[in-house]
Amino acid sequence: MLKLLLEIGLEELPASFIAPTLQQIATITDELLTEARLSDYTISTFATPRRLTLMVNNLPGEQPDLSEELKGPPARIAYDKDGNLTKAALGFARKLNVSPEDLYTKDLKGQAYLYASLKTTGQVTEVLLPDLLTTMMSRLNFPKPMRWGMGTVLFARPIRWIVALLDDQVLPLNFAGIESDRISRSHRFLGNGDIQITSVDDYLATLRNQYVIVDITERRTMILDQIVQLERENAIKVEIDRDLLAEVVNLVEYPTAFLGSFKANYLQLPEEAIITPMQDHQRYFPVRDLSGKLVNHFVGVRNGVDLHLDQVIAGNEKVLVARLADARFFFDEDCKHPLDYFIEKLKAVVFQQELGTIFHKIERIVNLAHHLSISLHLSPAEQAVVTKAAQYCKADLASNMVHEFPELQGIMGEKYARHAGLPEAVALAIGEHYRPQGEDSLPQTQAGQLVAIADKIDTIVGCTAVGLKATGSQDPYKLRRQIAGIARIIIECELPIAVDALINKAMQNFHDLQFDHQLVKEEVNQLLQNRLRYILQNDYNLSYDVIDCMLGGEVDDLAQLVLKANALSAIKDDPAFGSLITAFKRANNLAQKADVQSIRPESFVDRNTRELYEAFLAISTRYEDAYKRQDYLEALKAFAQLEKPINHFFDDVMVMADDLAVRHNRLALLQAIVNIVQPFADLTKLVVE
Repeated sequence: MLKLLLEIGLEELPASFIAPTLQQIATITDELLTEARLSDYTISTFATPRRLTLMVNNLPGEQPDLSEELKGPPARIAYDKDGNLTKAALGFARKLNVSPEDLYTKDLKGQAYLYASLKTTGQVTEVLLPDLLTTMMSRLNFPKPMRWGMGTVLFARPIRWIVALLDDQVLPLNFAGIESDRISRSHRFLGNGDIQITSVDDYLATLRNQYVIVDITERRTMILDQIVQLERENAIKVEIDRDLLAEVVNLVEYPTAFLGSFKANYLQLPEEAIITPMQDHQRYFPVRDLSGKLVNHFVGVRNGVDLHLDQVIAGNEKVLVARLADARFFFDEDCKHPLDYFIEKLKAVVFQQELGTIFHKIERIVNLAHHLSISLHLSPAEQAVVTKAAQYCKADLASNMVHEFPELQGIMGEKYARHAGLPEAVALAIGEHYRPQGEDSLPQTQAGQLVAIADKIDTIVGCTAVGLKATGSQDPYKLRRQIAGIARIIIECELPIAVDALINKAMQNFHDLQFDHQLVKEEVNQLLQNRLRYILQNDYNLSYDVIDCMLGGEVDDLAQLVLKANALSAIKDDPAFGSLITAFKRANNLAQKADVQSIRPESFVDRNTRELYEAFLAISTRYEDAYKRQDYLEALKAFAQLEKPINHFFDDVMVMADDLAVRHNRLALLQAIVNIVQPFADLTKLVVE
């Protein structure tokens, strides 16, 4: 068995490129090796900022031979009346490069066809690999590919060297004008420059001796172990953000963690104003004492050993202090002004050209949030909190701090609201109203929830009205995330909010715009349904047919929709319920033909129709009572009591009787049965065994 090594040496890669590129390398290589009829291999990938590495172990030395039987034209076309091969048959032989004498006929489903047998001798793996590897490299995609020099190849960054070995031999290939060799590169500053890789087995150790840790997992472990050591030596706790750790791991080839510090007086700033420049801008890890209090230290990771580490620490401290000094200046300046000062400045800040300024958006948010607080029957005091939070929710967008550190929007709004003396409930709502921004937590206060919904639905409806729709590749206003946020808040916080009325109210706020209200409503509802489908499938693990049922019914009260879906999912596999659904689908099809809606019980002429009607009356009260109590499982169990009478009805009764009065009466009964569960879901979409 053979071992393959491919190392693509590059100028420094952005850290965010590495993980998805390694996934592509593994996936494409696996596809190409499978297509080449090679098997039983194992694929590993490694990377540093300067290299992407592929290793394949247990490669067979050659392809297996391939025997194929290929079908050609029907015999009636392949032979003329004299039994000679036609042009179609000869063309088939020529296409496969076989002798016409080797063609033969076989029957397939009662018809004779021309066939040819092909035997392909397996090639040596060493011969296959150069083309396979260059094909793989050419298929890699990057967010922002580059072209360099006079070349035409697009890649993440300019390629500077290629190492390609099969066991201990160089595998010759050429990509982007670079010939493969066994010469790799050491750490840019610590190693010996060009280094020779003698074999695949020696690769990792050779680079490790040159201060290059190619294994990402090994680098991560080194960083975490070093951080633990710093924690023990200094009685501290380092706050490790998972995404930041993943980024830092891919910024270095040989990591060394260090502890830096800054003046304690910067701790007077809000925590977020310290952590954001530290973490998001400088890639440092914040540090807390053992009680959880933020302290004036940070942990950084350098690309190198601990040589002259004191100078490295001093340099990093100097950079961070400059950032913190800016933050303190901005914070102090912002605190000199009342919130209304910032609101006034927002009159000159455009939200979207056709939708006006952010000040106009605030006015719409206030209107929507007030509408929601009334619809939920909040007390006057609670309504006042919602309105005040809506009025000032965007104030911090005009602040110096958020202008410098956009990540702090909302966070600084809460701080400045508290500094301005607004009630704590108002400050909390302002801080929460951007949530959720993906999979993060929801607003915890009701005021925060309502302002968040108002803000998001305003953006969605406004952008849709002016044609700024989310497409497959473009969603600049994050409409999908916004609609998902609304759905999550309503569902998880169990808010009885009618989505239809909310959309109507949001459209009314854009009275100066000319747009098709019905079309916008349909597009917003479609966007909502698409996100609901994703949420119900991934967050609630519901089957596709249950989701189809729910989205085929009333999609207005989202919190109740999930409760209904869970109830339907719990009962759908009950055999009796499945039998009922089969009959219900038939009833629904027939009910479409009903011209008369009213039932005339006195006109029932047979026992089975009368029994079905009486059973329907018996379950209706129980069903509707359970439905009003939102006990949806009990409602479905009540509805399931129709299983036997409806099946008896269909077994023995001709619905489409010749007597029109009898026919209409039976159709009206079926229509009533269908109508009672119509608000629940479209049960015709349920799949039963």
